[in-house]
Amino acid sequence: MGDPIVRACWEGFGLTNSDEVVLPCGLLQQVNPEQTDLLLDNFDNVFPIVEKALSKSVPLDTLSYRCGDVTKARKPHLHITGINKLYEGGIAAFLGQSGRWAGVMQPITGYVRRVSPVVQDPQMLVWQCARCLQYVTEPNGKQPLECYRDQGGCGKSAASTRFNMIPAPIMGLTKPGTSVNIASEFRNYQEVTLQDIPGTALSIRPVVLKCRLYDENCFRAQPGDIVTVNGTLKTELDLKRKISEHYFDVNSIEIQPRGSEDIKLTDEDMEKIMAMSKDPDIVANLIASLAPSIDGLDDVKEGIVLQLFGGRDIDLGRTQERGTLNILLVGEPGVAKSQLLRSAAATALKSARATGNTSSKVGLTAAVIKEESFGATAYSVEAGAVVLASGGIAVLDEVEKAEPEDIEGLHEAMEQGQVTLNKAGISMTLEAKTSILAAANPRDGKFDPNDAIMSQIDLTPTLISRFDLIFIIYRPKGQEKSRKLAEFMRKRRRGEVVEPIIDTETFRKYVAYAKRVKPILTEAVGKPLDDFYCRMVAMGESNDTLTITPRQMESLQRLAEASARMRLSEAVEEQDVARAIRIMEQSLSQYASADGVPDYSKVVGDVSKSQRNRLEQIVEAVSEFGGNGVPIDDLVARFHNSLPREHVEKDVARLKHEHRLLCLPNGNLKVFDKPRRD
Repeated sequence: MGDPIVRACWEGFGLTNSDEVVLPCGLLQQVNPEQTDLLLDNFDNVFPIVEKALSKSVPLDTLSYRCGDVTKARKPHLHITGINKLYEGGIAAFLGQSGRWAGVMQPITGYVRRVSPVVQDPQMLVWQCARCLQYVTEPNGKQPLECYRDQGGCGKSAASTRFNMIPAPIMGLTKPGTSVNIASEFRNYQEVTLQDIPGTALSIRPVVLKCRLYDENCFRAQPGDIVTVNGTLKTELDLKRKISEHYFDVNSIEIQPRGSEDIKLTDEDMEKIMAMSKDPDIVANLIASLAPSIDGLDDVKEGIVLQLFGGRDIDLGRTQERGTLNILLVGEPGVAKSQLLRSAAATALKSARATGNTSSKVGLTAAVIKEESFGATAYSVEAGAVVLASGGIAVLDEVEKAEPEDIEGLHEAMEQGQVTLNKAGISMTLEAKTSILAAANPRDGKFDPNDAIMSQIDLTPTLISRFDLIFIIYRPKGQEKSRKLAEFMRKRRRGEVVEPIIDTETFRKYVAYAKRVKPILTEAVGKPLDDFYCRMVAMGESNDTLTITPRQMESLQRLAEASARMRLSEAVEEQDVARAIRIMEQSLSQYASADGVPDYSKVVGDVSKSQRNRLEQIVEAVSEFGGNGVPIDDLVARFHNSLPREHVEKDVARLKHEHRLLCLPNGNLKVFDKPRRD
């Protein structure tokens, strides 16, 4: 370990203001592979010896510095990076072989789920005896058992005297043989919880591992970051609970770039991907390969596949325009929404799943949590599904069952691609460039196409409007469709599974490569998008309704870019624009009124245009009956040709809530007359 190359790296410590000395493992292997292997295989025992030996190569004047009238010591911290991984899999696989890797330096890669506050860990404390005023030292942050005579003390025990801890350097008192003033020694300490990469094991509970960071390794990791920590696995015994727990003692930490780096593409993979992109049926094959066990729903599958590829992020200076696509699936229970979500999560490069009825704000975005073990005023930051899946997809099932305050945390993530925390003195912004794929069930178990979406699912209009595509899924109607579905389900039960044209692993590699493509939408090619948007606006104005918003115009551009990525094209072409318009028309048509005109007020309002007209008709009909009112049965009979009874009863309940109808003592309905002001 005394090679000049290694020594030069170590001696460079004197040229920096940091106490950190980084040595790549590859450099050590080149210098002395035998000793490097000995160090890594017996890290806990050999590393202190190596660090102490190399410290002797640093001049004493480099290990100290002046601060006013006192001289303080510097202690170099050796951090070894680039360790070769000797096991297959993630954290779960590593812990499954914990006995094999005890004491062996190994790397672990995962997502940072939780970070604790950084505290000071005492290494050596200086104490002053209250009787003789002598200074004595005690390692590991403990109070002295006595005023030690070998340090010049009076010999009194801790029960006979009182010790006061001295945190600042003591002027005039130096360490033997040096000019460094004696002082209590502390180092930074932080705990970080790592989680296995989301999407690698969907059917089991994610495996987490607590990591302990020291010195310069602290402050580096944020929730949601992908990191590789190099260190050793250790076990701590909890005598109170009579259990032992694993933790990872970190020597160095490496922040990994976000993106598609989780999938490594070989030359063979690249050749296969390029050949696939030249297939004229590549788009159809990709769509058919998503959830092949689900019959039909081709438009929904196409939308989800476009979401997997996404558009490109655009930097506008102080702001950014997102490239991620958000999709909401609304439908009755049992229409395969959850299966679509699972298939999308398994196919995505990165994914995290959460369920509305079991998730808190932590499970969805991020939160500040009180950390009792670090002190009464200490708080940690924990990442949720949206932050962990940044660069991929967050799958939120039964999102309507989440608490309203939890849903509010999604607004910023869906539009700005970030999550901001301001609580308990912590101000932090976490990256959340995540596509949201959410599913919701209607409140009464059945979706009414004539009513507003917001009135049927417990989501706010501001959140619903942030979804680029909304698909309403109905149960198949008609004997032919029902029989076809029944036959398909029986075949699936017998094991006659429809194999995807493109297997999941190849699909994921194709998406990983496509993410590198940055398609450009030119002015000429994008003109049909302008024409479509203007046509929809004109249609709404002529029908006195809201048909489309500027957000849908942004969605159209992202959809066109995603379509180009599916073909690995650097330029958006006419076919991509046509696909974007078609999928948007399909989404808008699902909440069209009886005349076929899309009614976007069903999305951003709590009442649709058709429902508004019904309400006015009912008020007008009730007013015709005069002051005695009208029985509800007579009112239902009045509209029996145009409205079913449940619609009339629902509209009457709404009008009563709005104080437009009044229920008389005899049960009749009467128009509410507002009192006049003189």
